[in-house]
Amino acid sequence: MTKWMILLAAVLLGWGRMQAETVTVEKQQEAAWRREVLPLPHELSIKQMCRLKPAEVTIRGRAGAAGLEREAVDSLTQLYREKSGGPPTGSGFEIVIGVMDEQGRLEGADVPQANRLKDLPNRDQAYVIQPVGTNRLVVAALADRGLYYGTRTLAQWFESRLAKTAVEIPLASVVDWPDLEERGFWHMPVSLVPWLASMKMNRFYVYHTFEVDNAGIHPESAYYETEEAVRREWTPPYEKARRYAAEVVPGPTHMDFWEARCNGYREAFPHLIGKGEAAKNPFVFPKWPQRVPCASHPDMVKILTAVLTELAAQKASEVMVWMSEYPHARCECEACSKEGQFRAEARVTLEAWREAQKQYPNLKVSLFFGRGGFYPPPERSYPDQQIKDIVASLPPEVSFLASMGCDGLDGRLLADFAAKGKRIARCNIVGLSAIYVSEDIRSRMAGIVADQYIGAWQFTPGGHGDPASFRRKFNFRLCALAEYAWNASGRSAKDFAEAWACRQGYKDPAAFVEWIDAMNVPQAHRVVHCWSGDVWASWFSRLPEIAAKRKWDDSLFFPGEIEPGIRKAERAMVLAEGLGDRELTSATQVLLAYSRMEQAAYRYITGLSTASPQGNAEIEASFAGLRDALDAYVQARAAAAGATVGSAPAPTTAKYHAAELEAVLAKLGAAKVTPKKLGSKLE
Repeated sequence: MTKWMILLAAVLLGWGRMQAETVTVEKQQEAAWRREVLPLPHELSIKQMCRLKPAEVTIRGRAGAAGLEREAVDSLTQLYREKSGGPPTGSGFEIVIGVMDEQGRLEGADVPQANRLKDLPNRDQAYVIQPVGTNRLVVAALADRGLYYGTRTLAQWFESRLAKTAVEIPLASVVDWPDLEERGFWHMPVSLVPWLASMKMNRFYVYHTFEVDNAGIHPESAYYETEEAVRREWTPPYEKARRYAAEVVPGPTHMDFWEARCNGYREAFPHLIGKGEAAKNPFVFPKWPQRVPCASHPDMVKILTAVLTELAAQKASEVMVWMSEYPHARCECEACSKEGQFRAEARVTLEAWREAQKQYPNLKVSLFFGRGGFYPPPERSYPDQQIKDIVASLPPEVSFLASMGCDGLDGRLLADFAAKGKRIARCNIVGLSAIYVSEDIRSRMAGIVADQYIGAWQFTPGGHGDPASFRRKFNFRLCALAEYAWNASGRSAKDFAEAWACRQGYKDPAAFVEWIDAMNVPQAHRVVHCWSGDVWASWFSRLPEIAAKRKWDDSLFFPGEIEPGIRKAERAMVLAEGLGDRELTSATQVLLAYSRMEQAAYRYITGLSTASPQGNAEIEASFAGLRDALDAYVQARAAAAGATVGSAPAPTTAKYHAAELEAVLAKLGAAKVTPKKLGSKLE
């Protein structure tokens, strides 16, 4: 219980029946109220609050409310009951919640500021919270989704300001709306929908394969859930997600994955296997049969129609169909060569959608393009002209979702279409690493909003084990995505960090902000690449090459960053230990160990240029120091993983993830590079 709540409870325990006490909110107090909501509303002003017993409050919805509108009222009422210990049926203060009529009135009464909603961006998700006098607060919207979001804002205040003996209710004036229509994730465990939707995230793509047998074509998904009981609870997930104003959007995997991942596909449709060598992804074939389909064949429509129809029968409102991943592949048959691989894939998708709409007329479809399946350099992209033709030809109600590989030579191909009103959402936002940085997210979201895209969907990496550990590991970044997808120009990175710490219940949010500042060193942006799967993008992978030259390359990192970075990381460790959070301590230890490894690597390389007679011994010592620094870094990574999952990971797990780093160090040792002016070898 916070300090203010303890004092307030002590006062209220001595009071009998009371009316709401209106209290002036000073500027500093208003700032505290702002920190308690995430994302920050676009317009928020609190000049007064009401202080009273929880039993004096009533919460009621509009007469005849149903569906999501009813859910918004019920969920807030349930929270109030859980926090206060009783139902909100008092008479001292009233909270009225409802969707307004066409005249902008709620139960016949005017709502302050409600006339503004019709002119706001994404108005069906906008809402107002307004005081009416000093004993009533109204939450109102034009549509049920907006109303749900309004109650989520109020719920966050209740989470901080409501207890069994006391409640403070802000007489808040809020006018709020999302900058982006779609704010989502791809590859997110569906059991995290309620938590993420509480921060107004609303779109969640789930990957499907399909199986072909004598009974037909059947889409399948585990919804990224590792536990069978949870998976059963969320199967299918569509209607359940709508209770949180969210849409789970299913869809078949990349078309060039069908051959490898969809049981029975190759046997039932051998004529759909892409023709010629150009159909194959040369980076993985034949070890993994990634090959584009013969997309011009009519049976492609048959398969996609079956998938879309079945998913619509499960109550999906939209299906996102993934085009082939490897952007340079193409079926060499005459029809595909004439039409173009990706034009054909898009065309058959739209034809299948129109077929499915005969049975499910409200079904929506979207097309996803995300290049991959190769190792740069060079970069590879989808053919510009095909992308232009596809986007230009899309019906106005169809969305185009793009990760990478679709932006043309000048990087503006899709942005130009978005500016003309095409429904385009971005799916390449930021790297979702376990770091405590938000400025890159704020900047990226601001750019997406400025370019008039309709949405931003964040890629979610696999391998997180279970939803609970995933939430712990990426909590800060996930919350930052929610913050800036809703309000890209609201909080600064510092203000967001303090609000996040407040929402997490840290005893000293200011100390957390100081910890964030101490962790904000150049090394923090490099450490994310220095681990399994991304070592190729790190300076560490180039150590043998740099050692051969016997000279440090400042393009890897500037030597002047080493010592200041270590000192700040050491300061961050002191702060993390003071905050008493195991995950913060572990994250700091990773950064500190990594920073010392950079120092050891720099010392080793610069030592190779020595002309000292003791050169060999010095090199042996510095190489041993690098070896020790790598060991310490791997141990820190293993401990951080244990902090995330709640138990120590198996030693083999850390060994597996460190294998790429170990291989580089082994190559460096095997080279036996000698000091620059000495002829003896390093043993």
